[in-house]
Amino acid sequence: MTDTLHNRLHLQLKELNQLRQSISSALQNKIQTHLDDIEYNNNKDLTKVVESIINEFIDDLFNSIKYSIDLDGISIENLNKSNIIDILNNPLKLNEKVEPHDFALDDKLRDLYAKVEIKIEQVTKLRKSKPNEVYNIYETMYIENLNDIDKLIDKYINNQSNGDDEGEADKEDADEANYDDLKLDLENMLQDLVELKDSVPETKRQLENMSNVLKFVEK
Repeated sequence: MTDTLHNRLHLQLKELNQLRQSISSALQNKIQTHLDDIEYNNNKDLTKVVESIINEFIDDLFNSIKYSIDLDGISIENLNKSNIIDILNNPLKLNEKVEPHDFALDDKLRDLYAKVEIKIEQVTKLRKSKPNEVYNIYETMYIENLNDIDKLIDKYINNQSNGDDEGEADKEDADEANYDDLKLDLENMLQDLVELKDSVPETKRQLENMSNVLKFVEK
């Protein structure tokens, strides 16, 4: 991913080949001029040796820039493993029709990769903090429910004790009212516990999905 995003010089294969031919032609003309000046023009062996050295230098130079260029129709992976000169000498490659490079798409891909990196960081942080956060929330709710139940029981016991000094009719009415209140409060507490229990599998599923997404992105 990183290799495809770093700033490579984008070229078409024909453009690169024309550049190579122009450099080679200019150097050959320069060599010929200097050999003429020193009257070595008739020494064809020397001319061939010098031309061979220059051509080898040019080939090495062009092959060394393959990690800094991006050629249409050739993947970065294949370009890194290939010899640039072999590609330039391949007429099939030179005459192959290639769709023009979409620089706008490159920009969109860079933005997308940047957003993916941000999401990976966010998911990593959530993976570390979210389970503890969820556990603490449920633990707090559970303790609060237990405390509420204890308070209701204490309230009921106190009402029972206070009712000993009241008349029998009043005591029965108070007991019935306290019982109804206690029953309603307990039902509410139990409903909270049921909802808490039901929400645990869903939360677990969400955490597992989050973990699976992170594993997929990290591949």
